[in-house]
Amino acid sequence: MYMMISQHKNLKLALVLLFSSATIFFAKTANAEISVSANTLELENLNNNSKLELSAPSEDDFVLIANLEPLIILSASEQQLQASVSNFVQQIQVTDLVKTNSLFPSCFSSNVRQTEFTSVTDLAKTNYQIQSCTANKISQAESRNKQLDPLDPPIDPQPKVDELDLEQTLPPEKIPQTEQEYIIYPRVANEKKIHPRTTTIPLNGELINHLTDSQLNLGSSFGNNQNTTFDVNGLVKLNGQIRENVTKNNILTVDQIGEYLQLQTVRKTREVTVNFREPQTVLGTHLQFSMIGSCILPGGNPNQICTYIPGLKSADINPESLTPRRIFQTSKVGDIVKAETLAAIRQPGFQSGANGQEIGIDLFLPNTGSLIGNSTGNQLSITRKEEIDNTPVAIYSRVRQIVKVNDREAVMGRTVRGFSFILNDDNTLLNTALQLGYSLLPDIVPDIDGSENRVNSNVNNNLFLAANNVRIPANSLTAYHGGMARAQSVPPKAENLSQVPAATFNGIWLGASPIIKRRSDISTRFEQTGTQTVLASGGGEGGYGSNASFVSNINNQVFSTLDLQDFHTQVYVTVLNQEVNNVTSNRYREETKYAPHLSFTGNITGSQEALRYYTGVIGAEDEIKAYGGVDFTKNTANGWNFSGGVIGYINPDVDYYSQVTSSVGKRIPFSRNSNLVLSTGVNYAFDRETRPNDFVNSITVRARVNLGNVWFGLTNYFGDVLPDSLKNTLVTSVGIQFSSNFSLSAYYNPVNENAARSVYGAGARLRLGTNQNSPTLNLSWRNNEYDYGRDLVGNELKINENIFTVFLRSNF
Repeated sequence: MYMMISQHKNLKLALVLLFSSATIFFAKTANAEISVSANTLELENLNNNSKLELSAPSEDDFVLIANLEPLIILSASEQQLQASVSNFVQQIQVTDLVKTNSLFPSCFSSNVRQTEFTSVTDLAKTNYQIQSCTANKISQAESRNKQLDPLDPPIDPQPKVDELDLEQTLPPEKIPQTEQEYIIYPRVANEKKIHPRTTTIPLNGELINHLTDSQLNLGSSFGNNQNTTFDVNGLVKLNGQIRENVTKNNILTVDQIGEYLQLQTVRKTREVTVNFREPQTVLGTHLQFSMIGSCILPGGNPNQICTYIPGLKSADINPESLTPRRIFQTSKVGDIVKAETLAAIRQPGFQSGANGQEIGIDLFLPNTGSLIGNSTGNQLSITRKEEIDNTPVAIYSRVRQIVKVNDREAVMGRTVRGFSFILNDDNTLLNTALQLGYSLLPDIVPDIDGSENRVNSNVNNNLFLAANNVRIPANSLTAYHGGMARAQSVPPKAENLSQVPAATFNGIWLGASPIIKRRSDISTRFEQTGTQTVLASGGGEGGYGSNASFVSNINNQVFSTLDLQDFHTQVYVTVLNQEVNNVTSNRYREETKYAPHLSFTGNITGSQEALRYYTGVIGAEDEIKAYGGVDFTKNTANGWNFSGGVIGYINPDVDYYSQVTSSVGKRIPFSRNSNLVLSTGVNYAFDRETRPNDFVNSITVRARVNLGNVWFGLTNYFGDVLPDSLKNTLVTSVGIQFSSNFSLSAYYNPVNENAARSVYGAGARLRLGTNQNSPTLNLSWRNNEYDYGRDLVGNELKINENIFTVFLRSNF
């Protein structure tokens, strides 16, 4: 490759451009996170070194988007600008001190779909993750809340302006003689010379580029009160290529396509059962009596014997309630007693009859009342069990990204198509039909004017940032995503960030998003802990000439042994007791299905600020949820960062609701590797469905000290300021990075007034290799506590559990 680059030996001024971003995250814990990253971009040798001189219209004289190099521009104020931005060069990201305890991320999976592992609580979403994701992952910007989605941070280090390199070892494809519009005919590009940051695309929670061949993420979560769950997130590239050309009107085109197959797991159901066990003693009764005599009823024969009590018999005792499920009527008042039955009931003890005839009442009632306490005591105990069921999702996706560049601007058209199949989803037929319809939508092919001037190889970096700053609904599956980005070229004499043009991106997203149906119920049952014993029993029987006397009142008809001839009556009563636990079960269940979702989104992304706007409709089963929102972020050269946003919903619920967020942070440098980060944030949801101990409103203040490879963090939540807010909470955290391959972190909550909380925990990250793509093993442990108040005698009702998570991420 021949390059004509003018040498400016006397010009050594350099301008450092900083591309930084601030992001505020609000998950259900309403933990606001501000991430600030800084990447340097040297600008020097403006006139010639920022581009390639193309001396002849041949293949070897043009370059396409290839090896990503810093944009070089002359500056007449190097010393002043470097001093003003030197702090940013050393800047370390601000992370959520509740969720973050390490310089490494605990994004155990970059899949931002359903929370990969068991959430800490069903009472309040107050789990604090061991660590938080870094700004290296655009996909992590979508919080588990689907409401106010924060501004996605760009990949760190950010894609810088590309030098367009056409030098190829691959031969050009043969083009028909009739096609004479190209200087560089369309051909397959050498992938090794294409920088992956210019081809990075978010795809169903993963970040892919043209070099991505396969990824496999395996995870498991288990605990003493939680079932073992397994999570899979795998991706395989089926095929793909990048084609490039340059037309005679000086338009450079890079056309990237790829096909991918993904296998993921998503949440199907989650059920939490809390059982309160109270020792009790249950009292029971066994009633047995009958009354027969000469038939005196109208139409009766006095010489015959009739029964004057209806025949009733209990059967099928429910072991959970200790009550009969059925009571049979074996005879009616006035039925004639057979001779065999008459002979049987005159035998000692209660007899109901013979040869299939049963008369009298024989009711066994093991539960006629209860007393608190038994031989084990009267202490109320509590247990909690969480069951999670995941279901697999198979996804076929096809991506296409077209970048066109002329002498003054660059445009990008991005199209992502996907076909997803969720096993056992209730909306499979609907989503399948819609996905087939979406396949008719066109690819996004951008248009750009030609020019007599040569292609400006200095592509504005904000073009790629804007495309990846798009708001993709959280935890959702993409069926179609099409959009277009546009950015003016960096002016040749640009000397500061304000002179770098912002990029725009506008697009449409179609897919399926999770809708969670929740229900709760309470039930009681007896848990038998002892055998049934007899407290007392007694009774007797007899007829004429005995002292037996009995009166029967049936439907206001009174029958007495004093009025009957040849009567005989049986009366036996037994009092019983049994030791049990009275178990009250509170069951909470979530069922997830995927509903159609349409979203229009756009953003304006500059070098120091970004603005996103979006609107959409979710086709929930019982109602349509429409929404609209806007969020922004801004960084300054002296270490300040600001972010905020608002979103409003029609028909809000627990997951999709209106809220306002804001945050501000400041980094104070001590030295090159040490600094203090201060931040504060507010989250207020004003129409979210209120649930006991499930709050998202919060006001927080954070501080974090970074001292080389060691950091310390402090986060405080102010309770009782906003309605329905998180309670007073103080979180301390610490982390140490032993090497580039190993780190440890831990956290502890000395103050936490929430009903459900993570008291303390620790995490470790180990890279199993020496390069960046080596498999990474993440381990975490957290101790959770649930406070259910006190029992009648003042004893605390608390549950402690330990949750362990193992996650392995690998690239092939």
